[in-house]
Amino acid sequence: MSLSRIVRSAARPFGLTVFRELPRGVDAFHDLKLAFPGHRFETLFDVGANVGQSARAMVAAFPQASIHCFEPASDTFSLLERNVAALPRVTCHRLALGERGGTASLLRTDNLAMRRLTTDGAEAGGDDRETVPVATLDEFCTGHGVGRIDFLKVDAEGFDLQVLRGGRGLLGRHGVAAVQCEVGLDPDNQA
Repeated sequence: MSLSRIVRSAARPFGLTVFRELPRGVDAFHDLKLAFPGHRFETLFDVGANVGQSARAMVAAFPQASIHCFEPASDTFSLLERNVAALPRVTCHRLALGERGGTASLLRTDNLAMRRLTTDGAEAGGDDRETVPVATLDEFCTGHGVGRIDFLKVDAEGFDLQVLRGGRGLLGRHGVAAVQCEVGLDPDNQA
């Protein structure tokens, strides 16, 4: 009996499955490499970078890539900068991306991962808010000489569609190879 059969037989009683390769859906970057064989991932955007969790994974998967991290909340941005300071080719921008440039109100919650831009002030009064700068994806790319994005990760807590609308030009000319949006399907979420 081969070693692989012995391992699989030993794992089966414990309800474990042994894979020769990772199945799709386990690691987004592994899936990207499978979906785009031979593609050079040179420019990656982490929109809603929080404290750098995704940036670290991007560097591990694509060590030669330039990574742009976007985080508008001032205190979260400070943590992001500190957490990625030693990572090569990672640039942090204290900026939100949206459908229009200007400024927006950011609802600051105790949970750093749940902070979000607000458009109508519908949240209850007395919440902690911060005014943050906003640019469109197209404006940012034009201003920074970015002609192509190989991977665009968007986790903008309900503002994901606005981020994509702000990149109409880039997306329209197929200037983005792959997009990942982290969205929730909560029926109470009106964003």
